[in-house]
Order: sequence, then structure tokens, then C-alpha cells
Amino acid sequence: MRRIRSAARKAQIYVSLGYSEIEGNSLYIAQIIIDPNGEVINHRRKIKPTHVEKLVFGEGTGDSLVSVVETEIGNLGHLNCWENMNPFLKANACAQYEQVHVAAWPVYPPASSLQYPDPYTNISEVQSELVTPAYAYETGTWTLAPSQVVTREGARMNLPPRLRNDEAAVDGEAAVIANGFARIYRPDGFRAVQDPPKDFEGIFIVDIDLDENLLTKRLADFGGHYMRPDLIRLLVDKTPKTFLVDTDSVDPKTFKSSLQRVGLDKPLPPPEEEEKKKE
Repeated sequence: MRRIRSAARKAQIYVSLGYSEIEGNSLYIAQIIIDPNGEVINHRRKIKPTHVEKLVFGEGTGDSLVSVVETEIGNLGHLNCWENMNPFLKANACAQYEQVHVAAWPVYPPASSLQYPDPYTNISEVQSELVTPAYAYETGTWTLAPSQVVTREGARMNLPPRLRNDEAAVDGEAAVIANGFARIYRPDGFRAVQDPPKDFEGIFIVDIDLDENLLTKRLADFGGHYMRPDLIRLLVDKTPKTFLVDTDSVDPKTFKSSLQRVGLDKPLPPPEEEEKKKE
């Protein structure tokens, strides 16, 4: 993680990163935003693992509802997987005046792999081409849908060790080979860039104008004029929670955030010190 933070500082970019995070003996589906100084300015966890994820991952706590952070390039936010479909989390992000959103998606099979009665909701096309643009026009944000590209060797490594040399088993994973569905959408849900090839490995870039957010929000701002908080409101508890409460502390209701507990708040060494270590 320190290497990734150092790389962000060297490149002078913001990074939204999704990863599996361990705390104690439990795994969590985590996301962070790193700023051009290499500092972690947002840390959250998926609040509810989806379907079979429940067998492996724990749940995020109240501080995971802080999904948007103010930066010099706009209010940046991100959600994980089917969180991008959750209307309550969309409303929460709207209320934080989000302007640029990262809809982080894992590898899904393509629609061609479906067999009745498999639901159409659990495929790459739906996540990147239906859910993501819907997020864009419902919230009025520039919305990115990063997607992993799977190589044949990568598909092989996803198999149990006993099957990795079984070409028939590898062929069975062929549906997800390549399968890149990265997309970028304007605040009105229209594509901002031509779809890259499904085997494209690299970065594609779009110049954005945050004034375009206003064009969509003038019509329907669900974090402002197009809501009726006197009639309908979302109750949000952003307090971090832990299993232990120290009654001797000055404020027993104050908990360390998950960012602090896993040490992501620790500063990087100055760049010159990192260069000396390389030498």
C-alpha cells in the first residue's frame, strides 16, 4: 500500500483503489482514495457483502458511509459493486454533493454465458452499461466503471491448484477471458468515450467539465431542490463501531475509524528519504 501511495505522489494523481483488506483475522471489501501527496483521504468498506461474498467478507461500519471527499478537482466518491445499485447509498452520495463517481466492479461473466433461469442482473453488460449510466443520470455525476481484464493465465490461476493444468477446466473459464467492460459516462448518462476493446489493458482518459453536472442537476437534483426532506429523509449513522468500548476514555462513544485501525493514516516518508532507500 505504501508503494501505491508513493506512486500516486510521484505521478501527482488521485487514485481510487478497491482491494481485499485484512483487519485482525477478518477480510473486508475496501476502497480508498489517495491524493497527489500520497495521503489516504477516504477509506471505506462495502457495507453489505453480496451473495456468496458473505461467506468470505465482513461488513463495513458507519464510517463507510462517508463515500465522498472534497478535492481540488471536485467532490470525488466511490462505491463497490452492487452498492452502485443501492438507492439509499445513491441518495447518501447525492447529499454529499458528489461530482465524480467511481463505480468499482469486479469481474463478471458476459451475457453470452447466461443459461435460463440465470438472472440477467449478474453480468458485465448490466453493471457497466445499465447500472453505471443510471447512477450517472440519477445523481448528475461523471461516472467511471473500471473493469478488470482477465488473461488466459489469470483464468488458470483462479482455478483450484488441482485443476490449473486441466485445459478443459481452463476452457470452462473462457467466458471471462478478456471481458473488459470499462466505461466512462457523462452526468446525463451518455458515453464520454468510445468503448475500449474487451482485451484492452491500459488507461483511457476523458477531459471533464464539472459545469456539465449542473445541466443535469438543474432538472433533478436529488441532493437539493428535487427532494422534499420534510416528507422523506434518510437516517444515516456514520459513527465507527468496534466490539470494545473503553469506559475510561474521555468520550467512550468515540471510536477509531477503520482507516486509523489499519494504519492508513500514517504519513509517507519524504520523497528524498524514499530515493535514498532505493540507492
